[in-house]
Amino acid sequence: MVCCGATCGIGARTGAASRSRYRHGSSSPAALERVAFGHGEHLLLVDDEPALLRATARNLEHLGYVVTCARDVASALAEFQRDPGRFAAIVTDREMPGANGIDLVRGARAILPDVRVLLCSGYFSPTTRRDALSAGALGLLAKPVATAELSRAIRAMLENPVSATTPAAIAGKRGASD
Repeated sequence: MVCCGATCGIGARTGAASRSRYRHGSSSPAALERVAFGHGEHLLLVDDEPALLRATARNLEHLGYVVTCARDVASALAEFQRDPGRFAAIVTDREMPGANGIDLVRGARAILPDVRVLLCSGYFSPTTRRDALSAGALGLLAKPVATAELSRAIRAMLENPVSATTPAAIAGKRGASD
């Protein structure tokens, strides 16, 4: 696990104070209306770019999520395997050194078949899209992804029923158009 955000493995500051802090930041009122807040759900966030990992974790924590970070598939799977039930979802990059995000989807679903996984990438070819969905990813988002769009995709994924045998794409506008 790596430190990601102000809490560094302790958990997020959730509730009204965290939401108020986010609401009073530099975001416009129109952008905030489109943000979907968390309710203390625990996310496993995986990306090999440390600055992006920290920034994304911090944003998700401010939205009310508890975030645990990993910088590669092996450490993400090790963290997930320790207690898979504590994670409401996994949000992962697709391209990482060594194993990729699709490998993480497969590995996590081998541990917990109904795990919710959102896969993010700068590009999804039709083959990659098919592979990700057949591996069990429930959502695909194209990078760069705005915090509001990410928050809505996570909320949609968390609110929809999951079946280990029928993954459904919960894709943002940009992720659906390649």
